[in-house]
Amino acid sequence: MPAMLSPPSARWLVYVLFLLSGGTGLVYEVVWSRQLVFLLGGTTYAITTVLVAFMSGLALGSWLSGRLGSRVRRPGRGYGLLEIAVGLYALAVPVLLRLADPLYRAIYQAVSAPGSQTPMVILTAARFCVGALVLLLPATCMGATLPMLVRYVVRDAGRLGRSTGLLYGINTCGAMIGTLLAGFVLIPRLGLTRTTWSTAAVNVGIGLLALRFLRAEAVRPVSDQAAVPAKPTKQARPSAAPIPAVTSTKDLRQTVLVVAGLSGLAAMVYQIAWTRALIMSLGSSTYAFTCILAAFILGLGVGSLAVAGWVDRWSRPVLLLAAMELGIGLAAIFIVPLHGQMPAMVHDLVVRRHQNYASLLVAEFVLVIAITFVPTFLMGAAFPLIVRIAGATGRDAGATVGQVYSVNTVGTIVGSFLAGFVLIRGDVLGIQNSIVAAALLNACAAAWLLTKSGPAGRLMPVHAAAGGFGVIAVLAVGVLTGPWPRDLLTSGPFIFRGDREPAGRQIEYFFEDVDATVSVERIGGPQGSLTLCVNGKPDASNVEDLRTQLLVGHLPALFDRVGAKACIIGLGSGMTLAAVARYPSYQQIDCVEISEGVIGAAETFKHDTYDILHSDPRVRLIRADGRNHLLLTDETYDLIVSEPSNPWLAGISNLFTREFFDLCRQRLAPHGVLAVWLQSYSTSQANFRMVLRTLMDVFDSASVWEAGLPDYCLIAGPRLADVPLADLVARFEQPAVRGDLARIALRDIGSVLGNYVTGGPRLRQWVEDAPVHTDDNALLEFRAPWDLYSQSHLQIAEALLDLQGSPLGGLVRDDTDAATAAARARTDACVAARRLRVRGMRQWEEEQHAASVHTLVEAYRADPGDFLVYQLLMEHVGELEEWSRDEPALRELVDEIEQLPPPEITLPSMMGTPSGPAPPAAPAPRARTPAS
Repeated sequence: MPAMLSPPSARWLVYVLFLLSGGTGLVYEVVWSRQLVFLLGGTTYAITTVLVAFMSGLALGSWLSGRLGSRVRRPGRGYGLLEIAVGLYALAVPVLLRLADPLYRAIYQAVSAPGSQTPMVILTAARFCVGALVLLLPATCMGATLPMLVRYVVRDAGRLGRSTGLLYGINTCGAMIGTLLAGFVLIPRLGLTRTTWSTAAVNVGIGLLALRFLRAEAVRPVSDQAAVPAKPTKQARPSAAPIPAVTSTKDLRQTVLVVAGLSGLAAMVYQIAWTRALIMSLGSSTYAFTCILAAFILGLGVGSLAVAGWVDRWSRPVLLLAAMELGIGLAAIFIVPLHGQMPAMVHDLVVRRHQNYASLLVAEFVLVIAITFVPTFLMGAAFPLIVRIAGATGRDAGATVGQVYSVNTVGTIVGSFLAGFVLIRGDVLGIQNSIVAAALLNACAAAWLLTKSGPAGRLMPVHAAAGGFGVIAVLAVGVLTGPWPRDLLTSGPFIFRGDREPAGRQIEYFFEDVDATVSVERIGGPQGSLTLCVNGKPDASNVEDLRTQLLVGHLPALFDRVGAKACIIGLGSGMTLAAVARYPSYQQIDCVEISEGVIGAAETFKHDTYDILHSDPRVRLIRADGRNHLLLTDETYDLIVSEPSNPWLAGISNLFTREFFDLCRQRLAPHGVLAVWLQSYSTSQANFRMVLRTLMDVFDSASVWEAGLPDYCLIAGPRLADVPLADLVARFEQPAVRGDLARIALRDIGSVLGNYVTGGPRLRQWVEDAPVHTDDNALLEFRAPWDLYSQSHLQIAEALLDLQGSPLGGLVRDDTDAATAAARARTDACVAARRLRVRGMRQWEEEQHAASVHTLVEAYRADPGDFLVYQLLMEHVGELEEWSRDEPALRELVDEIEQLPPPEITLPSMMGTPSGPAPPAAPAPRARTPAS
């Protein structure tokens, strides 16, 4: 192969290399964002500061390349060196990021200390500065590549728009491919480290190929070539129309550059707002985010490629650019109603395709493309057109592209900051109105351009009127559309519920904060149940999740023999926090919550939580990422409770990795206790075992406790074994503790210990062949969404029954004979009821309904007042009553269920003071709703 390729061959090589370069850039962005979340936390503030820092480097690189690139005699080789620099530096990024740990720790401890007057903005500023310093060099190199290659490719002043459109479009399509590869292939299969190494190798390979084959010297500046007519070539088409000349005045050039910045600002507002709107329908899995980002980038790339062959031939480019800007605004405003109806469309897809998750993802990806394609296509098409207009002054091609790209990127920086920190908040504009504001910005930019679109830049009344009409049209559609229906928006269609929707659903609370959209819905009238939803997914409630929320707090607190300091990761409804606060031994209880909206929503549950956030001075609410808090604080806790959302959600699996559990161990006192909530619904047995294997890789002592029908509480500690039964009894007998556990019909220590399932060597043997989940391999985050619609909870329950043991004699020391005998008898009754319950659940799955009900009734009689068995029977009553219309024999089963005495439970509103006497009995719990 020759050392220097012919111009056509070199051009094709440039296109291939730049396609690969675009892919590697997005892979790095995804990988670096994930690595930075481990260090900076998962708040939108932290992530947005990183994004802004990254884009600042892109803007700086394109500007420097445009200004200084003309000094590079061989831009192809310069491009090669830039790619090699990116690849080599990428290997050092993880190390450089960790060097700032001491700085973050010092600042965090200052701003989070009790009574601190140090503003949190200092920590945000430090994160931005460190992120900018670490990412500035590789991002600058990435930003410099486009102007460098434009300088290499452009040989004709009249082809600037075409070359820019092709290069930008190809690079952007590569970015789309890189997004999909990173999200679906590379990270799931290789992990972060090997993905980084592989991507770096591609960059170095790109650079070496460029150094070898792109050795041609730079062409003269466009200003010099403009006077020299292009020589005809064999490839030239005789029939090709002449390229029209465009005169660009200084004023017009400045206008177009400002429009480039405004377009970048609006585009980033769209991306952030659309993403937040779409995840309400698609869910917050890593695959949903990947599909949304890929769809957005796809439109940009296809738009740029589509106009590349024509952009230099349009005789009225300013008028056309104005039409594109107006088209973006109109397209964006007309799809606003579609976003409001998106949950209904996704619900139909989920009903049809939930049994094939891959098919569902493809369908959702196509749906997102269909909704966003027109405006993103026009955004991509506008970029080469802006370059063509700005380059008509005869400046160097690379300088023109560098300036336009840098100004556009600065706009995206401003848009990212405004949308991520300010606009999408419900008390500012909110998500829907942010889209309207961005559409108005595009329409105003179009109106401004129309005032300069006449011959020689003169103002034409017709054009001015058209611009004014466009602005009014966008505003009118935005106003007339009306707000999105909140009940539909928060319905969580990504969770398959069949065709049923709960009746009497009313939104009690709704807030769009920078991290999530949080709502509280009431089902069943004024006295009905409350459910807290985050991005449409139920995360807490005061009925169906009551038992789980209380036990995740009480079980580990009973085993905490010191009980001085506690940390709760995740506020939710506040019930787990309130459960831990029932123990007067705790002098400090830190609750770390990432979402401002969740903190506000917790006020709705204050009657169920004793108004714990305001009534208990020991409670310190910290708004931060829970994992990041443990990383940066110097506190040592006797109890840590981790109660995050489901691990199939993006970012949540970071609270189930070995590194997180090791952080917990570092922050625990020598006799400390860790509790971790883990669900068995919407997960596979393999993933369930993986979490247990990971926990037991860090802690010698770990056990599994049943917290709810599909919920478990994992309890671990450095020295959690041989706890005296007398200690447990003493902590249980405190009036506030007894009263709280009476809410779920647990009235003696034996009924509490009866929730023990297994632990010790038997459990370790069950999970020993499972992989360890780490930050690097991210197995859970990428595997869990595939099990979203699985029904493995019964299989997991049956497997755990085979490991069933007793806490007495192992985890708990039975040192008092009388108490031990009573506790053992009660525990045995609970275990017997659990075995019958699981058998009854299996029979119901196999549609042996009569046998199932008889088994469950037997379970309830084996353990009278069993909360979980009664809950199951109440769920079956509704279905049996409906079926009994066709099968009257089923009515006898309904009568048998209704004759059972309900569990003796107590509502918090009937308790009086937390330390008062045992409360009276209350009505039975409501049946679990379809919303859970």
